[in-house]
Parts: sequence; structure tokens; C-alpha cells
Amino acid sequence: MGEIRKEIPITYVPFRNTFSITLAAAYLESELLRRIEIEGFKPEEIEAKIFIAANVLDYSGYLNCRP
Repeated sequence: MGEIRKEIPITYVPFRNTFSITLAAAYLESELLRRIEIEGFKPEEIEAKIFIAANVLDYSGYLNCRP
């Protein structure tokens, strides 16, 4: 592993993972509501999950990837 950089990269976006999860949740909610309201599914018949794959090796100065 390399050293953690002291400066913040210009590509750093605060809360980038939070934004991605929020967008995924909004899409998932609209898809689930569509299935319930238009296709007639019952809520208990539907299973939905959101996964995030944060990379521990993406530590090169990004604040949300530091130890």
C-alpha cells in the first residue's frame, strides 16, 4: 500500500457515496411502487436490496476512504 496523500484531490466530491445510495434508493422505491400499483404485486411478494461496493484501496486522499 502507498502513503495517504496529504492534499485532497480535485476530484473529491463530498458525500459521493451518500448521493449514490440516495439515487439508488429513490429509483428502487419508484420501481417497487410501480410493481405494486401497476402490476398488482403485494408488498410482501417483493424483495429489494441495495448494495454498495466501497473499495478500501481507494484511499489516495479521499476523505471518506481514510482509516
